[in-house]
Amino acid sequence: MNRRRTYKTIIITGLYTLIGLAMHFFLTPYIINNIGIEGNGFVTLSKTITSYITIVSTAFNSFAARFIAISYNQGQMKKYQSFCSTVFWGNVFLSLMVLILGFLFSYFADILINIPDELIRDVKLLFLLTFLSFSVNLISTVYSTTAYVKNRLDIANIIRVFAYLVEALIVLLLFCVFKPHIWYVSIATLLSYLCILFGFRNLTFKITPEFDVNPKNFSVRYLKDLFFNGIWNSLNSLGNTLNSGLDLLVSNLFLSVIGMGQIAIAKSFNTIMSATLSTMSTPFQPVYIKMYAENKSENLISEMCFSSKICSMAICLIFSVFIAFGKDFFNLWIPGQDINTIYWLCVITLLTCVIESPVFPFHYTYTLTLKNRFPCIITIVGGLFNVIGMYLLLKFTNLGVYSIVITTLVVMGVIELITNPIYISRCLKVNILRIYKQIFFSSIICIVEVVICLLFKIAVGKPSGWLSIITDGFFCVLICSILTLPLVLGIKKIISFLNVLMAKIMT
Repeated sequence: MNRRRTYKTIIITGLYTLIGLAMHFFLTPYIINNIGIEGNGFVTLSKTITSYITIVSTAFNSFAARFIAISYNQGQMKKYQSFCSTVFWGNVFLSLMVLILGFLFSYFADILINIPDELIRDVKLLFLLTFLSFSVNLISTVYSTTAYVKNRLDIANIIRVFAYLVEALIVLLLFCVFKPHIWYVSIATLLSYLCILFGFRNLTFKITPEFDVNPKNFSVRYLKDLFFNGIWNSLNSLGNTLNSGLDLLVSNLFLSVIGMGQIAIAKSFNTIMSATLSTMSTPFQPVYIKMYAENKSENLISEMCFSSKICSMAICLIFSVFIAFGKDFFNLWIPGQDINTIYWLCVITLLTCVIESPVFPFHYTYTLTLKNRFPCIITIVGGLFNVIGMYLLLKFTNLGVYSIVITTLVVMGVIELITNPIYISRCLKVNILRIYKQIFFSSIICIVEVVICLLFKIAVGKPSGWLSIITDGFFCVLICSILTLPLVLGIKKIISFLNVLMAKIMT
């Protein structure tokens, strides 16, 4: 097991996550100040609506990396090439369907959703370009599996870093040189996905010369294998959409475009946290696949537990700093908005990620074991309860925008703290206490770090500006990391690392 490569992948993945965060940091207030908070809401809504298509694409793609990587690692080259060809041509067909649906939705967007008159043209173009970007991303799916086959997610993420830099440069250029339009965001995203597509394609042919997407290798049988195994993940995506993917749409239809804009900001922070979870967890997945293929069950469980600690530490750290300095951040970032409402919407939304973080790495169990029916059913049932709860709170209470995020928090809390741990332990044939140990660990870490950050703020006082808030946040991260890192890595590993580091410094 190459832990060094895993850590390298985490660092590189973290880099492109930070680039995305930086783009969001500078772009959001610019759009709000020049177009309005509702304009920023439509940018997030366009991505949310195209994500609904993943309900269909997930049925086909969710097991692509699993089947391709296992067949390659077992030396079954004909099977490997057949899966590659099937995934590629299946996604070409899906992308064409997405473009047709995207054109129709974009054309009738002003009828389907509430759009201010002055933004109709911009929003329609925004949606059309976003659907086009999604289609390009679908085609790149088969090439991205190479990173799992060879456990080279580090190289794949370097490509993503370059693509993010291109996206940031295009956004900066368009907004600085031309009159502001929200569809500039989707233009930049499209160019970024094209960079990823061509980058992954070149990587694929370089490190896996056996790769082949010849139409002759297309297999209806493997198409059925992918679809019938993935259909439960697809239904799971439907459940996730019912749980959290309808927030902006419900806000647009039942509240106001202002409320939608406020929730869009909260959702964007949730997206950042989710990206951080993926950053910490995804680099371990090729290792999971290899261990599972080699029947190393105990090693697999240990690796998942270690990944769980890494995810918990990262998410709890971000959450704790946000609890202490969130309002100060918003006052500097988007002055003039309803800061108190936006802050508490973010806190509730981020708390969902905190609850999910220790269990998140174990979710891959369902992909490895092909046992995803039960969690899928639970997610759909939870999603239906979420929609019903959302409707009841909106109709019979004065909670307003809070209704939309509170129901998601409650439903996801039940799923992540009760149903998922029980079924994961059954799939892995492991004592459930090993999973609840990770949840307990995460809870303690979170409470300790929140207290540390709040005490630090009391000690140093309210930040006076950007430099002050960055410095305070840095010291909070440093203090919390020093106190919690030994719990994650263990004292022996830290001492061993320091000894190696000192030896290199002295030589």
